[in-house]
Amino acid sequence: MRRDWIEGQVGRSLRSITLSLLAATVATSTVAGQDEAPAPLRMLDFDAFESAIEALADDRRTALDTIVLEATIDELQAAMEIGELSSVELTTYYLSRIHELDVGGLQSMNELNPDALAIAAALDEERRTGGVRGPLHGIPVSLKDNIGTGDALHTTAGAAALSEARADRDSTVAARLREAGAVLLGKANLTEWANFMNQPGRAGFSALGGQVANAYGANLTPSGSSAGSAVGTSANLVAASIGTETAGSIVAPAAANGVVGLKPSLGLVSRDRIIPITDQIDSPGTLARTVADAATLLSVIAGEDPADPFTTDAAEAVGAAGLAEADFTSFLDHHALQGKRVGYYTGGPTPPEGMTEADYIELVGMTEAIAGLEAAGAEVSLVWAELLSNDEDFLSLGLVGLRDGVAAYLAATDPDGPIGSITDVVDFNAADLGRYAPFGQNMLEAAAGLPEVSREEYDAAGSELREKAREHVDALFAEHELDVLITSGNRLSGAYAVAGYPAITVPAGFGSDGNPRGLTFTGRYLEDGAIIGYAYAFEQAAGLRQPPPSVARD
Repeated sequence: MRRDWIEGQVGRSLRSITLSLLAATVATSTVAGQDEAPAPLRMLDFDAFESAIEALADDRRTALDTIVLEATIDELQAAMEIGELSSVELTTYYLSRIHELDVGGLQSMNELNPDALAIAAALDEERRTGGVRGPLHGIPVSLKDNIGTGDALHTTAGAAALSEARADRDSTVAARLREAGAVLLGKANLTEWANFMNQPGRAGFSALGGQVANAYGANLTPSGSSAGSAVGTSANLVAASIGTETAGSIVAPAAANGVVGLKPSLGLVSRDRIIPITDQIDSPGTLARTVADAATLLSVIAGEDPADPFTTDAAEAVGAAGLAEADFTSFLDHHALQGKRVGYYTGGPTPPEGMTEADYIELVGMTEAIAGLEAAGAEVSLVWAELLSNDEDFLSLGLVGLRDGVAAYLAATDPDGPIGSITDVVDFNAADLGRYAPFGQNMLEAAAGLPEVSREEYDAAGSELREKAREHVDALFAEHELDVLITSGNRLSGAYAVAGYPAITVPAGFGSDGNPRGLTFTGRYLEDGAIIGYAYAFEQAAGLRQPPPSVARD
């Protein structure tokens, strides 16, 4: 990071803070069982849906199990097109599953949209009169509870301090989903403040929503911070979800819950009216059960937005018209991996003595995944290299970004509200830590206590950190003559995310502990379409997603 920034007063403060936070992170495990966490402060309200859920007869519910469970967006759309299913019925079905499985169980949702059925009914009427907006018409999706909506829903980041906070208008992401005909079903639970509340963090816990449980078992980590989005999608409580990632927050929970998680290139999707960590790295993305569904969602939410200057940078790189009209489903190609050089990034400098490549692949539980890649025509080799060391600078950037970005977001969305800064949040929580911050708030406190940093200094520091990460990833591509980098889960997130590069994870089987594995494809800036193609070819060849037990019915 820039010497004049890191060595000044701000830099010295940040260095002290981040080193202590890193030490705490290393010292303590982040996995938390659901039964160890306090109950959520906000319970889901089903008042608007009770009669509809009760009217869903058992025999029809059984029929819908066959139609809806594990169905793709295209399959759901086809069922509605022939009159086998309506958006109202589909929305009711998902609400009934949330009522059955989420309350006191998975806890993947923070809040339900009381207008969901009315929206679905209006979309059904549009369809009846010949107006279908596109592949998302009538499809229920959830939004991570840091993505603003200008409706009855709150936008809280999972924080008690923001329990009554609403955005002044739709985020660009929400607006594009509405325009495309999606039913915004509600807000998904998350690791509070997108995992920038406390270190060591507690994956999937927020004061408002409680502890998200892994879809495959409460003894497994749901991972974070888009935990609710991943769990709800995996358990078929919603067709798909929108999450956000700073470093690993889409890819990690997607991998841990057996779904596809797509983190786009920086600037491909607008961050407008999304509670931030840092605009230098943050990116909204998609969580879905298939690569095709993830690509469908990305095609809707991507594009230039005057409210987010980073989208202009991206648009200039590829051509504004091309970005605005991008159809990422056009990259879905069974043969995309044919003849491609694929490097499995190990995160280690050298192979253990006496260990063959096959031994290593078996050790990390990727034998089936590598076989799937090779079946799809890829040439796979191991890439031995150290993980990029940028934790201190990353946390420094995030803490400043959180403090300044949240203040700007609150000033824009609720200038007269009781909470206007991270300092206000810290003070609110301190009044009753047991209820509002039961696992601490040391990162919020650190952010609140930082000296001021000019916007110019901050942008320069972000740019320098981003270039460092790009150099690391680009060198791996060049040295090994690769078409794509792969790794297990979010092992490369400290590099690809900070670089602003895209990544997509695909279900890749299970470890010996029963924890789902994800194989993550990483490309360079704006190679989103290419890695979608590679991921799709792997998915089709390997077919390793297995639904969680909650999807099966007696």
